[in-house]
Amino acid sequence: MAYLLYNNRKHRDNIPIIFRRILFVLRTMSISIIAFFLLSPVINSRSPEIEKPIVIIGIDNSESVKHLSDSNDLVSIAESMSVLNNKIEKQFDVHTYLFGETVRPAQEYSVNYSDRLTDISEFLKDMDDRYENRNTALLLLCSDGLFNKGQNPVYTQSSFQFPVYSLALGDTATIRDVGIDKVNHNKLAFFGNTFEVEIEVNASLLKGRSTVLQIQKSGVIYSEQRLSFHQDEEKQTVTAELEADEVGMQRFELDVVGFDDEVSKGNNRKLFFIDVLENQQKVLILSSAPHPDVKALKESINGGKNYLAESSLYKDFNGTFDEFSLVILHGLPAGNNEKLIPIFNSEVPVMFILSRNTTIDAFNKLNAGLSLKNFNGQYNNTLGRYNSSFPYFSNEKELEDIVQYPPLICPFATYQFEGESQSLLFQQIGKVQTPFPLISFSELNNKKTGIISGEGMWRWRLFDYIKNGDTKMFDGLIRKFVQYLSSKEDKSRFRVFSEPAYFENMNLIMEAEYYNKSYELRNDHIVSFELSDENSDVYSYEFLNTGKKYRIDLGKLSVGAYTWKAKLDDGFEVFSKSGTFRIMPLQLEKNRLQADHQLLVNLSGNRGGKMLYPNELGDFADEVLSSVEFKPLLHYNERFKDLITLKTIFFILLILFTAEWSIRKYFGIS
Repeated sequence: MAYLLYNNRKHRDNIPIIFRRILFVLRTMSISIIAFFLLSPVINSRSPEIEKPIVIIGIDNSESVKHLSDSNDLVSIAESMSVLNNKIEKQFDVHTYLFGETVRPAQEYSVNYSDRLTDISEFLKDMDDRYENRNTALLLLCSDGLFNKGQNPVYTQSSFQFPVYSLALGDTATIRDVGIDKVNHNKLAFFGNTFEVEIEVNASLLKGRSTVLQIQKSGVIYSEQRLSFHQDEEKQTVTAELEADEVGMQRFELDVVGFDDEVSKGNNRKLFFIDVLENQQKVLILSSAPHPDVKALKESINGGKNYLAESSLYKDFNGTFDEFSLVILHGLPAGNNEKLIPIFNSEVPVMFILSRNTTIDAFNKLNAGLSLKNFNGQYNNTLGRYNSSFPYFSNEKELEDIVQYPPLICPFATYQFEGESQSLLFQQIGKVQTPFPLISFSELNNKKTGIISGEGMWRWRLFDYIKNGDTKMFDGLIRKFVQYLSSKEDKSRFRVFSEPAYFENMNLIMEAEYYNKSYELRNDHIVSFELSDENSDVYSYEFLNTGKKYRIDLGKLSVGAYTWKAKLDDGFEVFSKSGTFRIMPLQLEKNRLQADHQLLVNLSGNRGGKMLYPNELGDFADEVLSSVEFKPLLHYNERFKDLITLKTIFFILLILFTAEWSIRKYFGIS
């Protein structure tokens, strides 16, 4: 094409042959280069990169390190660590992390030994993930060996391809101390009842001495006991009964009077909170005749703390149903059912237990969500078959093992559901599996109903005791039934979600929802929030809009009991919610007063390293530097680059086109 262009008569007459040849070459080269780049050529480049071996240093930033170490020792350790880092940083990449409550790079956070928890296993797992397939020389774990979160680090599974060394911090010497190790108590109590508190007190080097343990509330001493110690190392368990004399969240203070020669009194005091409810929910068990099922149900329900079961024969019952959260009808309806009419006309949930005393025709007329057709007066021994898709309860062991329980005596009939119903167990007669329900739940007209299609559950409780040595599995199952049926669904248009308790190291986050009259989730109104502490100081906030909901982050709050109130005004109605929560103290780092260096010995020994003391860090640095095992790795990075991106190509084309254009211009050719 270039030849034809510059060999025509016009160019032959105006341009000397030598310049025509130059133009031919210029045009040929430029067109060829452009055509070549239409093929998208690339170049392959290899660049060497040296990866120095990595030394990981993990520093325990928990309170226990400061608590168990002299301040001068900590300063000396920090200086030794700095010397170690300066010695090895030319040959190694040193990566330093802090761990405790979380794992984070030390460059972004200073070491202040302020974490309220220690999770060594989480640190090891984190390092395992971060440094997999890296040129890691070793990990140096600086810790006192104490942990109070996560699993035992000695048994933490990891795929480390490098040794783990540990630097022993803290003191292992036994010191004189008395402290509260643990407090065991129920979270809930009911007004007017007594509740038990179990306190574990540890004493060291206090043989022959005594002290006083006090339980106070609002400055009033509720209980006081004298403790005498007869051994150098002693643990005593103290039990106290307290009265729930005030409704709401109650704060109690435990104090064990310390000694002047104690090294630390940080564990002499603990707080605990009890949520005192106004009353228990009451459950009524009405039966057509005496039956061992009634006793079994009553004992199971009363074994829990939230419900109080009463039982009565139908003929003897003269009360009302309004005071009960659930009514269980055993062998009812039967005969004259006038007393039952109020319960069927109310919204109080009902659980039916069908027995040989139940009048099936009368039961079918109740519209309980299940009807029995073609019943001819016969009964079968019926086993249970678990419905794994049952939605209301979690798939726990007692639900799966129920198939092993003895059979119930059930009416032989065709069972038909009415409305929305779910079966927990299906009936199995011998080896024949049926679709008929043995235990089912339904909801009609906003009223929950449960139906156990046979009698003989007392055998289930006895079977549980024979098999497991207790009746926890059966009791837990019955309480699930009661809890589901008696719980009331929250249908309010304004809802606020809060936990009853938070730890002091947690950010306190609450959420809220608002529904318009069409029950559509909206967040186009302001939600105000007031928080009051134990000193009656009030703090005002506003929820933030998040998606279609509301959210508020109150940050970390001081230990104590708080009350809150949230309010929303949609222009037509003012909605208000209130509640309480408690901030629990986190004192785990002060419970143990001796470092556990044996754990560090085991941890390092299992992972190809050893435990070091701070005065050995200098020799350790020399050992690391002289080791022939820790070598840099040479990597080649291959990169493919489009040739057209090279600036040189651009300038070559620019020169070619400019030269051609200049010659053509000189000879007057456009």
